[in-house]
Amino acid sequence: MKKIIFFLFLLTMCSIILAQNKITGIVIDAATKEPVIGANVVEAGTANGMITNLDGEFTLTLSNQKSGITISMIGYKTLEVFKPRPADTYKIEEDVQEIEGVVVTALHIPKQKKMLGYAVQEVKGDEIAVSRDVNPVSALVGKVAGMRVSIGTDLLSSPTIQVRGVSPIYVIDGVPVKDNTWSFSPDDIEAITVLKGPTAAALYGSGGKNGAIQITTKRGTVGVRNFSVDVKSTTQIQTSFIAIPGVQNSYGSGSNFKYSFGDGLKGNINGIYNQDSDVWGPRFEGQLIKQYNSPMDAEGIRTPTPWLSVGKDNLERFMQTGLVTTNNIAIAQKSESGDFRISVSDTYQKGILPNTKLNSFNTNFSGSMNLSERVKILGTINFNRTTSPNFPETYYNPRSPIYLLSIWTGAHINIDDLRNYWVPGMEGVQQYSYDYAQYNNPWFMMYENTREYAEDNINGQLALTWRITPELDLRIRTNMNTNKKSKNEKFPVNTSFYDDDYGTKKWVGGYDETYEQYTDWNSDFMLNYAHKFSPIFGVKAALGGA
Repeated sequence: MKKIIFFLFLLTMCSIILAQNKITGIVIDAATKEPVIGANVVEAGTANGMITNLDGEFTLTLSNQKSGITISMIGYKTLEVFKPRPADTYKIEEDVQEIEGVVVTALHIPKQKKMLGYAVQEVKGDEIAVSRDVNPVSALVGKVAGMRVSIGTDLLSSPTIQVRGVSPIYVIDGVPVKDNTWSFSPDDIEAITVLKGPTAAALYGSGGKNGAIQITTKRGTVGVRNFSVDVKSTTQIQTSFIAIPGVQNSYGSGSNFKYSFGDGLKGNINGIYNQDSDVWGPRFEGQLIKQYNSPMDAEGIRTPTPWLSVGKDNLERFMQTGLVTTNNIAIAQKSESGDFRISVSDTYQKGILPNTKLNSFNTNFSGSMNLSERVKILGTINFNRTTSPNFPETYYNPRSPIYLLSIWTGAHINIDDLRNYWVPGMEGVQQYSYDYAQYNNPWFMMYENTREYAEDNINGQLALTWRITPELDLRIRTNMNTNKKSKNEKFPVNTSFYDDDYGTKKWVGGYDETYEQYTDWNSDFMLNYAHKFSPIFGVKAALGGA
C-alpha cells in the first residue's frame, strides 16, 4: 500500500510539473520596433508577473499550459495573448487617449493626470506653432483655465501671466529660468504644461510656490521615422488694432471754444490756447482761423484758413499694414545608438507703425547617445538673437505717436501734411510740427527719435542617466542660461522729451545707452525607484537635490 501511495504522489507531481509552462519573449513598440522597457507581463487572472528589462525581454513561468498573458504599459494599448508560445515577440501599439493623460510634472517626471493631487493643464506644441506669434507664450491666451495672459504694449516686453491671481515661475526642460519667453521658437516646443497651485511645484523650492509654466522642447525621438526633414513657412498680415478709442471730431484743439496758432518761433507767441492740450476749441464750421499750416506773408504773419475736420482718421492713416513671416527647417534622426534634432528658424516682423521692424533668429540642437546599455547622455543647446533697429515708444508719454494721435491731436490736423518733418531750410535743426510747445511731429519721432534693441540668449543643458538596475536609475544634470541685452535711444536736436513721463521738458538732443548681462547655472541630481508588486499595486519614489 505504501508503494502504491508513493507512486501516485510521484505521478501527481509529474503532472503538475508538466502542466507548468515557461515562456520567454520580447515586447517592442509596434511602430518604432524598439524594445519597451518596464512593461508589465502578467499571467491572466493571477498576480504572477514581472516587468521587461532594458532590452524589453521577460521570462515567465505560467501555472497552467492553457494560461494566457496580459501585457500593459502606460501610453500603450493593453495586449492580451490567449495562447502564448514558448518564445515570441509581442508588439504593442500606442494609445493616444492614454498618452494624453500623461503629463510632465515637477523636475521633469512624467505622471498620469489621474494620479495627481493638483490641477494641471497642457497645451501641445502644434497649437502654439499655429498662432505664429513671435513670443510663443502669447499663444496661451484663452487656452488654460484660471490663467490670465496680459500682452505687453511694448514690442519686446514678455507677456504677464497670472495663474489663479499669482505669477508662476518658468521652467525649461525641468530647469527653472528667468522670465525670458522670447528666446525659443514655437517650432521647437513640444508642449507647455501649467502646474497650478503650491503643491504642483513644491519640488522647485520657494520659487515655485505660485505654480509653474513648464516648457518642454522637442527631441529627435519625436515621431516614428528614423530620419526626417520638416520645412515650415508661414506669413501673417496684421491690420492695425481691433478697436481704436472713440473721440469727438466736432471741435478742434483749444479750450473754451477758442484757438489760434502761434508757434513761438521768431517771437510769434500770439496764439490763443495754442499751448493747451485740450481738444475743445472752436466747432468745425469752416470759419477762418490761423492754423499750423496756414500760409505766411512776407512779414511772417499767418493768413487764416478754413477750420475743417480733415484728420479724424489720423491714427488709421499713420499706421501701416504689418507683416510676420516665419521660416523653419528641422532635421531629426533616430537610431539604436541615439538620436538628434537640429532646427533653424528665422522670423521677420514688419510693425504697424512706420519704420519699425523686428528680426528673430533661432537655432536649437538636442541629442542623446547610449554610451552603454545602462548609461545614456543627453544634451541640448538653444541660441536666439533678437534685434530691432527701431521699436516704438508705447507708454503714456509725449514721445509715443499712438498716444499723441489717439488722444491729444485735434481733427484740424492732417497727418499727411506732416510727412516732411523738417522746416524747409532748417533740416536737422528744427522739426515741422503742429505744436511747438509740448508735442512732436509723429513722423519726426518715428524716423529721428529711434530706439534700437539687440538681445542674445543661450540656454544649454547636459544630463547623464545611469540605469543602475531595472528598478533604479540616477540622473545628473547641469544647465546654463546666459543673456546679453543692449538698448540705445537717439534724441535729435529739437525733440520734446522729459526726464520722466511729465517732468522737466527738454528740447535739446541726447543719446541713451543701456546694457544688461546675466548668467545662471543650475545643477541637480535625481535618484528614481519604481517597483510593481502586482498589477494593482506598486511604488515610485524619487530622491534628489539642486
